Amino acid sequence: MKTRTVVHIYTLSRLVHAPAGAWERKIEEIEQGREKAYAYYQPMREAVIAYCAAKGKGRDKIVSRMLAEARSRPHGRGQNPERDNLAAFETFEVKCYPKIGSFVRSLLRMPQGAGVRFGDIFLQGAPHLHVTDKEGQDRYVFLHPSNWTEDDLKAYLELLSVTVESFGEPSSSIWHMNLRSGLVSKYRSSKRVRRRCVDAARHYARIFSAGD
Repeated sequence: MKTRTVVHIYTLSRLVHAPAGAWERKIEEIEQGREKAYAYYQPMREAVIAYCAAKGKGRDKIVSRMLAEARSRPHGRGQNPERDNLAAFETFEVKCYPKIGSFVRSLLRMPQGAGVRFGDIFLQGAPHLHVTDKEGQDRYVFLHPSNWTEDDLKAYLELLSVTVESFGEPSSSIWHMNLRSGLVSKYRSSKRVRRRCVDAARHYARIFSAGD
């Protein structure tokens, strides 16, 4: 019986522009990086959710809890989880939060089951929160504090579009919040990037179905 091939959006996005011959070596490295990156900024994401749900109230308590959590984050030489989580949160607070009309729900622990069908694979991964803008339009927020290449970012957002489309929403409902610059932008699906993602998904499925 053929098993389902499930892959996280982060992992596949890093493979979209990588040479296919190097995939098997890179996949384990990417997965390890994904787990570390997610854990590093998890305190900030939780704090943003709490801040939005409380309509900006209780800020000091939320930040204090975030910093306490950040202290326990694994990190490499030269990294400072407390400083980096606080910087990302403050950028959100000052530049991004004023654009939000209302908080709808957290998507951090949204049940995903086997994921969203995308060609021959199933994608896992979702935006971080669901809000409305000042005009009452639904927006699905991707909090982005890291420094990614433009290609990796476009591939990630395109794959995130697949999840959002499964909600019955267009890709333009994705809000990319850059927590380094404070820029908030709507994502619009690219046919070229989507083709690259489809090709990557097919190759991923071929690699992992070879033994079925």
